[in-house]
Amino acid sequence: MKDGGMLHWCDTAAGALLACVSAAMAACPGSFLPGEAFNVGWNFGMCVAADIDGDGNLDLITGTRVLLGDGNGGFPRLLAPDVGVVSDALVEDFDRDGHADMALVSLGSKEIHVLFGREHELPGDEFFEPDVSIPTVQNSWHMACGDLDGNGTRDIVVGSGAAPALSIVLNNGDRTFRSLTHAGLPQATLALALGDYDGDGQLDIASGNSSNAVLLFGNGDGTFGGMVVSPLLFQGAPAGVHRFRADDFDRDGRADLVACTGYGVSVYSGAHVDRGAGLPAQAAVEIALAGRGRYVELADMSRDGLPDIVALAETEAGATEIRVLCGLAPTPDAPIAFTAGEVFSPAIENLLIVHALGDMNEDGAIDVVAVAEGDGESQILFGTDTGAKASGDANGDGTVDVADAIAVLSHLFADVEAPCPNVINVNGDARVDIADAIYMLSYLFAHGPAPCGAPRPCG
Repeated sequence: MKDGGMLHWCDTAAGALLACVSAAMAACPGSFLPGEAFNVGWNFGMCVAADIDGDGNLDLITGTRVLLGDGNGGFPRLLAPDVGVVSDALVEDFDRDGHADMALVSLGSKEIHVLFGREHELPGDEFFEPDVSIPTVQNSWHMACGDLDGNGTRDIVVGSGAAPALSIVLNNGDRTFRSLTHAGLPQATLALALGDYDGDGQLDIASGNSSNAVLLFGNGDGTFGGMVVSPLLFQGAPAGVHRFRADDFDRDGRADLVACTGYGVSVYSGAHVDRGAGLPAQAAVEIALAGRGRYVELADMSRDGLPDIVALAETEAGATEIRVLCGLAPTPDAPIAFTAGEVFSPAIENLLIVHALGDMNEDGAIDVVAVAEGDGESQILFGTDTGAKASGDANGDGTVDVADAIAVLSHLFADVEAPCPNVINVNGDARVDIADAIYMLSYLFAHGPAPCGAPRPCG
């Protein structure tokens, strides 16, 4: 149900009512300041924000360039790795030496390239060693990474845009890799996300295509058990997927799967994933977008310690709209729920296809880097929510009122996580208890002292 900007199911039982009141009041950022348009070079559907050169500033990896950030939202220097047009990239410390490494897959290739970071002191120094090529499936397309075999290093899963197969690239930790092929998927891979979907402590693979989601359940040693195929539906109709992402929205220890489809965004609860049946028949949440869903990323946009969704959609008029969907603290009646922020459109003429998230100007707020198809015209939408909330603003809506006292009571007695737990100890005694709720009510209705403490981030 959608009610007052909140997207979830909610009944009116006494405990649930407290949860609904406190959750519905949570703020969701929708205010962004547009930066100047700039060009990232020819792009084929990827943009990654990460600190490549180790200076503490976020950089951008796009289809043909690496743009080095200055920490103010600008990119005065660029690199051009000689690996062709990149269709996906990962930034990890694959050899655990403290330097950022890159894994790149070139459009239409049968291999991936790993570039290991190196020590550098002067601006002109090389950041990477010569690339290491690893054979993978034909027409390698998307990548995801995680520790699949339990040896403490980051492994890579590579999906094919043409073949019904995946490559499992296991990291030996010494700059060498073993590449295994897992064949027999029903179709090529259009979306890929790793997560512990069945709650057994091992990473699993979710692979998506034009009509299905394929789950491969990990054994923890780099091998996978039976494959389960589940239809992807949106409001009962078949829905081809464009991107998968995963996070634990309901805090139950199992990954939940976010699917960006042609109709909208669906979130499948890991609590209802079955090793025999795969994804549940019904998504926990389905959120229609203003047009055809194209891309999705996850980040804590509201700085409350909960994962949020940023979705990009193409409207019927050919424009692009971006919407922030803020995750709410889980409740027994709404374990996965969101409140919708504003819809906004970057000032770029060409159709946007991807976006990256990160604090590009280091002001504490998460920014959106929007990139257009083809020519790479781009724009940064600078976030304005730095996450600092006043003491007592338990629900993070920017004011201290009775809803905050209710949020504290829900936290204490209804097992509902407060949206901003860092600011609910208002009487300065270093513990959260009924005295904090009484203190807040006294401040609001009996001219009591103001909540103690300086503004702090929620989570």
